[in-house]
Amino acid sequence: MAQKYLFVDLKYCYECHACSVACKQEHSLPVGIRWIDVLKFGPKRAGNKLRTDYVPMMCMNCPSAPCINVCPTKAITRRSDGIVLINPELCTGEACSKCIEECSIGLIQINPQKNVAEKCNLCVDRVDAGLLPACVVACPSKCMYYGEMNGLMQNIITRLYYFTLVPEFTEHRGMMRWQKGAPVGRKLHRLFFSLIRKLL
Repeated sequence: MAQKYLFVDLKYCYECHACSVACKQEHSLPVGIRWIDVLKFGPKRAGNKLRTDYVPMMCMNCPSAPCINVCPTKAITRRSDGIVLINPELCTGEACSKCIEECSIGLIQINPQKNVAEKCNLCVDRVDAGLLPACVVACPSKCMYYGEMNGLMQNIITRLYYFTLVPEFTEHRGMMRWQKGAPVGRKLHRLFFSLIRKLL
């Protein structure tokens, strides 16, 4: 199964929450449960101006996902394409909650209606049907992208600020951060291409 990647260009995210609303509707999530949320950082001074950054946060499908290792019932597994899934039939919910304690970014939650741990699964049913995740489709600024590396490489090089990778690219929870607004020079282009070639 081909590896898939999700990235968000922070330059064009303006905290509309269309992604989180689409996620709740797609997965019929109860009140208080969000698989994707948009965090606000700022305003902060940048030179003579004020700047506010908005960062959509969802499960990072960590390369070394600690939630997989701590689950006593083996309810959490990783697919061949890198997507980390929780099997509700094996999850014991609040009786355990070890995965929640182990998630350093707090993106695994207990669904009170089902008493099972849940998180973003990249809309795995839609993906298996050849569709895009609901958040990507709903984004009005088109700052969210999903697909195979070959198809996304040019967008990543020219517009990348925040990178959520499935499954393995960096050891920092699958994330790669570049300074917002920084030009991508030729040396960085060559370095990035060399890293990508090692993955493909």
